This record gives sequence, structure tokens and C-alpha cells, in this order.
Amino acid sequence: ASAYLLASMLQQLSNTRTDKQLTRQDLSRAVYASCLNLFYDNSMFHPHPLGILYRANFYYVKRQNQDSYKHYYCGFDTGNGGSFFENGMFNSNLITYNCSLNQVKEMHPDLVCEKDGDERLLITCVYHQINFEKSKLGFFILEPRTIKNSKVLMKYQLVITPKPGLFPPKW
Repeated sequence: ASAYLLASMLQQLSNTRTDKQLTRQDLSRAVYASCLNLFYDNSMFHPHPLGILYRANFYYVKRQNQDSYKHYYCGFDTGNGGSFFENGMFNSNLITYNCSLNQVKEMHPDLVCEKDGDERLLITCVYHQINFEKSKLGFFILEPRTIKNSKVLMKYQLVITPKPGLFPPKW
């Protein structure tokens, strides 16, 4: 639900503005709001009383030509490091580099674009364990499964075609 909520907010945030390009503040606020379906107060932030940390990553690609893409990456979380930004959110820097078609396929096959100038956005929402106690979330009998060899409780990836002009974000 967090990934779909986040995607929907990103597509609608700048509807009433003349400058449609999303900003770092827009992304931070959308990530903050997207995890309120599980957290309803500051329990999402350090010291993480529920034992869960939320992180959202953005992988934006724009096709330059058949084998060349421009790639942008940034991520926001509720207190695992990076630099403090706002609303209690932490964020990584905006990382930009050129990549090949094969590198895009490795990130996610749905990121591959058909025409030059096409763009795609991969949104990854992840709930990590940090001193997790299952009873704090109401799991008294069942044990939530984690992703193999990790501390990830829940992870969901969603690829969308963003509205023109939204990405790359202004940093």
C-alpha cells in the first residue's frame, strides 16, 4: 500500500503549480505520508519503538538512445543515516550517472524504455527490522517472514511512467 500511495502522490503533487518538476521537499513529504498507513505517530522515527525502519528509494531512468540511459537515484528513510532533511526524514544525495541497457535491465526489466526520451521510475518501499518484536505489531502466534539473508520484513517495487516534467527532482 505504501508504494501505491507514494506513486499516486508523486503523480499529483505538482498539479496546481506552473513548475511541475518535483523537489527534494516534495519527495520527503510524500515518503513521510506514504508510511502513515502503518505508523500513525512518531514511532516511525529514531529510536524506532516498533523496531521497524521505513525506506523509500527512487530509481529514475531516461532513455538517451538504444543502449544509453541517464539514471538518477535517491532515497529517504526514517532515521538510518544519510543526512537529516525535514519532517524527521533522512535522505541520500541525488546520484546521477549514465548506464547501458543491460544495467537498466539488471535494476528492473520494466525500466527498459521503447523510444528515445521515454522515462520510467522504479519506487521501492522497504520496512527493515531494527530490534523488532513481533508482538508490538500484533503478531502473537505467527512469525513474519523476512527476505532471505536480510532484515527486511516487507519490500515492494513498483515501476511507473511519471508525468512529463516531474523528474529528475530538483535538489
